[in-house]
Amino acid sequence: MNAERMYEAMYEGLRPYFSSNMAFFGHSMGGLLAFQFARYMLGRGETVPVHLFLSAAPVPVRPPEMTGESSEEEEFLRRILQSGTVPEAVMLDEESLQIVKKTLLSDHELLLSMLDGRTDPLAVPVTIMAGERDRLVPLERVQEWRNFTSGSCNMLTWPGGHFYVRRWLDDIVKSIDETLLLYVL
Repeated sequence: MNAERMYEAMYEGLRPYFSSNMAFFGHSMGGLLAFQFARYMLGRGETVPVHLFLSAAPVPVRPPEMTGESSEEEEFLRRILQSGTVPEAVMLDEESLQIVKKTLLSDHELLLSMLDGRTDPLAVPVTIMAGERDRLVPLERVQEWRNFTSGSCNMLTWPGGHFYVRRWLDDIVKSIDETLLLYVL
């Protein structure tokens, strides 16, 4: 599935739930998806979210090291498999590992289709969230989100890597709640 088809399917499935006070949260590729889907909604004349929470998410522009060459897929797999995000039991079972690799490569293809290179800012306030030691989407990449909003932009960091959310979920939810209270007062 490419990004445009995914946005269309999301639009059709989520449209009954759109409201003037919705917010989106997305982690990693889900953060990029939240942003790009907000852009898609704007293009369809829909009300966009009042706030975006983008956690450990890459911006929609390919970094210089992403060339689209086939060797890039192997590098992507290597980085993911060395990041500690795949359980050891899966890493030790060849059949499971092959299934995970296939899924990761599909995710990578979808990610590339979401990196459309558009740099026009979205007029939606953004809270950027990140793990301080994230090797998959480093802080300097996450900070680039400031260039993709003409609304306010706040950055929050927590100790940890790409999946810092596992340890700090309660604090993250509290931060989201506090931010969203600003829209109901």
